[in-house]
Order: sequence, then C-alpha cells, then structure tokens
Amino acid sequence: MLKKISTLLLLTVALVSCSKDDDKSQESSRRKYVDRVIIEQDGESEVVQVKYNNKMQITSYVTDRSTFSFQYENDRVVKVMEGPDSNPYNLYYSNGVLSGVDHYSMPYTVTYNNSSKTYSFDGVDFSFGLTGRDISFVDQMGDTRESFTYDTAKKGPLHNVEPENLYPVTLFSEFQYLYMSAFPIKTISLESEGVRTTYVAENVYDDEGYLIEATQSNAGNQLFKVTYEYITK
Repeated sequence: MLKKISTLLLLTVALVSCSKDDDKSQESSRRKYVDRVIIEQDGESEVVQVKYNNKMQITSYVTDRSTFSFQYENDRVVKVMEGPDSNPYNLYYSNGVLSGVDHYSMPYTVTYNNSSKTYSFDGVDFSFGLTGRDISFVDQMGDTRESFTYDTAKKGPLHNVEPENLYPVTLFSEFQYLYMSAFPIKTISLESEGVRTTYVAENVYDDEGYLIEATQSNAGNQLFKVTYEYITK
C-alpha cells in the first residue's frame, strides 16, 4: 500500500512539474507588441493606435487627425499612405535593399552604402543611416541632422515587430522614428545651422524590460513624453 501511495505521489509531482514547465514555455513564447502610444508635448496629447496584420507587421498608425497605412509584398513595405486619398510613397527594392522611392510621381534613386549602413536619395539632400534595425541619423536638406543612440540592453516598443527592416514604418510616417524603435532611444541630438542640442531620455521599463515611458529633456526643458501600452500575443 505504501509503495502504491509513493508511486502515486511521484507521478503527481511529475505531472505538476510538467504542467509548470508547459506554463513557463507558453509564457516565454508570448511576446509583447505596442498597442497604443500617448504622446505629450507642449501641454497637448495625442493617442496613436497601432494596428497589425496576422504576421504582426504594422499595417497602420491611427490618430484623431491622420492615418498612416502600410502595404507589404514579400514581407517588405512597398507602399506608405496618409489617408485613403493621399499620394502614396512607393518603395522599390533590389536584392532586398531599398533602391528607389517615388512620391507625387517624382522618382528618387536610393543609393545604399553597406559599410556605413546609410541610404542616400540621389538628387535631393536627404539621407539616413541604420544601427541594427533602428535609425542612427536622418540628414535633411544638408543643414538639419537628427542623431540617435539606443539602450541595447532593453526592449523598445518595436522589439518584437516584423519584418527585419523596420525603417519604412518609422521613417516615412511623420516622425515616428523619434519614439518608435526596436531598442529604447537614449539620446536624440538635433543639429541645425551649426547649433547642436542633445536631449537625454529618462526611460521607465516594466519587469520584462519593455519600455513603458520615455521623457526626452535637455537642461530641464522637456521635448516630449511618451507612454506605451502593450498587448501580448
């Protein structure tokens, strides 16, 4: 009798252990995706709703005043639109690398430098660079430059978002790159007409290392504050 009870106890412990392992496995396989972004600046706030397709690729950002939407082919963004009646950005690729953009029927050839991870638009003073999946700098008109550093030990709002090339859903959508990234932004440096201002982030994270609040300030002057809300899939 004691032997049977002992065997049953061992079996029960084993089953409970397996159940806990399964629960842990399910928890570890679930990922967080940014659902809403609340931006506060100059006493005003705006809510951005983020929508996804079944591959958890971003299909749109929706606010009270605008909607940016994205179309994909072969897991790459090929079209960016602001509203249903807008003139879209059409993106073209060569061997998986952005090679051209047209907007308002104006075609721009894009040259990629693999060693520096930079993209330059031929015929206009516009270029940008990448560090990993995030924007390292944006250079506009030759005299305005935005540069970024990131906290690679933590998780940004786009940490789990596909595809590998994120920049089309941040760069071509009204300054989303200032607060939407795979890794949390640590600093933003703005350089214009020889004057450089660096904003430093005060970031707050949840217990899993995801960014839930970011405040960018310089010498006590706040640029903006962003709050992130997530869904789990």
